[in-house]
Amino acid sequence: MKTDTSTHHERNPSLEHDLSISQQAIVSLETLYPQNPALNVSYGARLRGPLDSGKVARAVRDVSERYEILRINVCRNEPRARLNRFVSTLRVEELENTGNTDREAILLQKVTEETRRVFDIYTNFLLRATLWRLSHSEHLL
Repeated sequence: MKTDTSTHHERNPSLEHDLSISQQAIVSLETLYPQNPALNVSYGARLRGPLDSGKVARAVRDVSERYEILRINVCRNEPRARLNRFVSTLRVEELENTGNTDREAILLQKVTEETRRVFDIYTNFLLRATLWRLSHSEHLL
C-alpha cells in the first residue's frame, strides 16, 4: 500500500524574493543539465522498534514549516524564488507483505529509484521524505 499526499502551490507575489547567488547557480545547473539528479542529497536512517508514522509525518511537516528554504520554488523565466505556504509531506510505503528474502532487494530498488528521482525546482518542494515500513518494528526513512 502506498500513501502519498499531494502538495499544492499558490502564486502570491508578496511571497516572492530575489534568488540568492547559490540559488542562481542551481538554476544555471538545471538549465544546463535538466532533469539531472546530481544535485540530490539523500539520507537514510533505519529505525527499529514500533513507529507511529503519523508522528514522523508531523515531524516532516514541522521541519518544512520551520525552514522556509525547504518550501521555495523558482519562478520560471525570472530570477525569483516563490515561498509556498504548503509544507512537505511524508510518503509511506508498506513492504510488510513482501517475503523476507525479497524485501531487501525490493527496498534497495525503491531507494535507488527515489534517490535518482529528480526535483523540478519550478514545482516541487526541496524536501521529500519517504518512510518504508518493512515490518511492525523495522523501518527505513
